[in-house]
Amino acid sequence: MTMVGDDIILARVDITEIRHGEQALRDSEQRFRNMVEQTVSGMYVRRDGRFIYVNPRYCEITGWSADELLGRNVLDFTDTDPESSEQIQQAWARLGAQRAHCFLQRPSTASRWQMD
Repeated sequence: MTMVGDDIILARVDITEIRHGEQALRDSEQRFRNMVEQTVSGMYVRRDGRFIYVNPRYCEITGWSADELLGRNVLDFTDTDPESSEQIQQAWARLGAQRAHCFLQRPSTASRWQMD
């Protein structure tokens, strides 16, 4: 509301469509999160080489908890073999690579899991 002299100017905007769009986006995000959280595939998201998201299945496969992984460098959990590290770096550099594999170290055993 604005007053100009003795006049009042009122403006009204119907934000119903905006609210419906916001709700649709929230619903879509929830469906996507549910799908990722319940998939049988281990999934993670990294930024600048660090884990920023791991789904429960990834934790189950690797034996590491989300708290142990998040914020840490992905390479901290891979085989220390220089060839493996080089393969990972090359795959990241390509970003278009469909599949890459490396050996992940489990927290309490000497065994390693190959991840494709």
